[in-house]
Amino acid sequence: MPSEKTLRAAQNFLIAHIVTIRRRLDLATYRNHVISEGDEVAAWERHHRDKEYRALSEGLDWAAEEEEARRCTERCRDLGIEVLLLSDPRYPEMLKSIYDPPPMLFVRGAAVATLFSRPMVAIVGSRRGDPRSCDFAGRLARELVENGNVVVSGLALGIDGAAHSGALDGGVEGTVAVFGSGVDAVYPRVHEALARRILDRRGALLSAYVPGTPAFPAHFLERNRIVTGLSSATVIVQAMARSGALNSARYALEQGREVLAVPGPVRDSRYEGSNRLLKEGAAVVTDPSDLWEYIPGLARMTKSQAEPQHHTAHPCVEYLRANGAVPYDQLLRRFPEDLELAGAVLELELLGIVRREPGNIVRLA
Repeated sequence: MPSEKTLRAAQNFLIAHIVTIRRRLDLATYRNHVISEGDEVAAWERHHRDKEYRALSEGLDWAAEEEEARRCTERCRDLGIEVLLLSDPRYPEMLKSIYDPPPMLFVRGAAVATLFSRPMVAIVGSRRGDPRSCDFAGRLARELVENGNVVVSGLALGIDGAAHSGALDGGVEGTVAVFGSGVDAVYPRVHEALARRILDRRGALLSAYVPGTPAFPAHFLERNRIVTGLSSATVIVQAMARSGALNSARYALEQGREVLAVPGPVRDSRYEGSNRLLKEGAAVVTDPSDLWEYIPGLARMTKSQAEPQHHTAHPCVEYLRANGAVPYDQLLRRFPEDLELAGAVLELELLGIVRREPGNIVRLA
């Protein structure tokens, strides 16, 4: 749940955001104030004093703007949407390092801190991905998550959806879906069930757009830029000569990130973009093991980590054996000194020793 200070700072920014849209103002000055002040509240006060900004926004109905921002922040509170500002220590470091990072992120999900602290890889591709490519995208995602990494994609039809589904098969806290709309409205609608599964499995839905923002075509370029900005590498699976996936590859290269591509039949136009990336120097992926060869810093579970008996010594296993299914919050109260409890439960879940059910209930598998 967002803190009152965060919501107040978010409301300040939302006023600036709304004014910017209506008056076509540039938010760069405000972002610079946030960076220099290190605090959104102080930045807003400084921004308010900026003579140029005041002149451009003269005559604005500030009361109406503040009321709209207040309604938005209340919606965030009601829906449990986290508001991550640039100064928030939970704001993803990888994304913060790109040029012009989003000054505000809206996130739905129960594991924000642990998700963004782990290695992240983007898997993207055609909305009309064929069964072979969708299956391979799911396999890549599953193995990444099984080894403790996070898969990022755009929740689109085809390859994106297959990547999220594969990640969910790999374990909990394993995937982030980036929206081109507000996180309170799933697009495309056919993926509403997939979005619910992501939340049930402690993944995250993320957007740079305020709740209530509809999905506009222009938003998907920014969504793609965020997908690659969150990730240390981007894997392109099946892209045509003109596609959003190729825009993602370009963003990744501009951000200094690795680009990998899956090859396809040379005479098949559905793979023309992917094959062109390979000709231009992208690393080739024909097996999940290629990811660890070309992407530095990926997590990989060792054989000893994969042995269930290595982990059954954790006291929460005995506690679950004695008490049956319990809420995760009950485990936190039972083991308050264990700072690694979240990681231990995640690892036990990946190994199939425990499972997490709706309502954040933990039980032995």
